[in-house]
Amino acid sequence: MIDELGIYFLLYDRAGYGESDPNPNRSVKSEAHIEELADQLQLGSKFYVIGVSMGSYSTWSCLKYIPPEMAPFNFCHGKNPVFFNTRDIDALKTAPGFPMHTKDKLRQKGVFDTLHNDFKAAFSHWDFDPMDLSNPFSQNQSAVHIWQGYEDKVVPFQLQRYISLKLPWIQYHEVPDGGHLIIHYAGLCETILRALLLGEELLRYKPITAYHFPKAEKLASIHSSYMLFHCNAE
Repeated sequence: MIDELGIYFLLYDRAGYGESDPNPNRSVKSEAHIEELADQLQLGSKFYVIGVSMGSYSTWSCLKYIPPEMAPFNFCHGKNPVFFNTRDIDALKTAPGFPMHTKDKLRQKGVFDTLHNDFKAAFSHWDFDPMDLSNPFSQNQSAVHIWQGYEDKVVPFQLQRYISLKLPWIQYHEVPDGGHLIIHYAGLCETILRALLLGEELLRYKPITAYHFPKAEKLASIHSSYMLFHCNAE
């Protein structure tokens, strides 16, 4: 599919991860530096952003602070059945691994500080309410997508259903037997990309059960959804 559609993937290390310098002042707003990165790399006027799990709060930042342009993907790791369903654990058996999250690495101060700052930014007070955002693609030139696993033990599906109800311009997809690591499932990544790039949709990923929401005014985990959207920097 990469050759068929001529897709070019660009992955970068967020602050404190990989070879990127730490940012002790990390905030939700600072995650919107993706726009500067795109400019520096001369990506052109049209590109897409994908964010997974913890990396998805960066997407909300882009939706708020950047003109109609982007979308993210980032992911949680581990093999604990408390956090992952059967398909997640099967996917982890063939995943290349997550060296930063080994027991030895997690004891290192630099790694701990990076994760600590990331969680603080994601779960602290945001200076905007995502529920107040308006559709950045009002002319239907593209769309924002959320992909959610129905069996996700990290981020409850009810939260994403609530978001899609409050923000109906978001295209919501739900994987019936999916957990938190749906991006690693065989064939599903291609399905996600085809929905984003070509507008293709499979009915099996349309939620069919009635909407039911927990009695909670605060959606503490909206940053952990699987979000995608198109960037068209004019």
